[in-house]
Parts: sequence; C-alpha cells; structure tokens
Amino acid sequence: MKNIIIKKNGVSQSFADIGYINTDSVDGGGDEWVPEDEYKTGVKLITSNGLYNPQDDGVAGYTAVVVNVPPLEQITGIDPADGKKYTITKDEFGNILKIPVE
Repeated sequence: MKNIIIKKNGVSQSFADIGYINTDSVDGGGDEWVPEDEYKTGVKLITSNGLYNPQDDGVAGYTAVVVNVPPLEQITGIDPADGKKYTITKDEFGNILKIPVE
C-alpha cells in the first residue's frame, strides 16, 4: 500500500495506505478502478544520446535514470523542431555550436 496525493485545479487530496483509486474513465462513461499494481516502473541506464520512452521498455515510467553518455565530440542529425540537418560540436572554449548542414 502507498500514499497517493492527487492535485486537481490547485487543490490537493491525500489518500493513505490504499492500493487503488476510483477515477473517471478516459472515454467519459462511468468509473474505472485503477490498481496501482498494474503500473510497472523500472530503472534505465542511458549509454548514448537519444529519445527514450518508458513504453518501449514495457513500463509506465522510470523510478531512476542513470546517464553515462560519453562527452560530446561531434554529432550530425536532424533537429525535430525544424526538420533541418545540423552538426553539433564544441569550440575551443567548450561552447556548444549548432552548425547547419547544407
């Protein structure tokens, strides 16, 4: 059993020593019981830059994330924000540079 705090519209409500809560269903009809045991969490070791989704590891979220990424030398890729290709590197002062690739 765990303690759960739910905050909605700036108001917090605490629930102590419970295994599940009653909540409105996503589709708007009736109520569903959501057992906390159905939500599996895990620990993730990150060894390279990238986008990591808990669902890809079969968990609802991560209880801890360990990051061990080598220092940035130079990487080239597409920025999802604008769809353009860039090379990311550092100058002699350690400043990160984002250089467009033509």
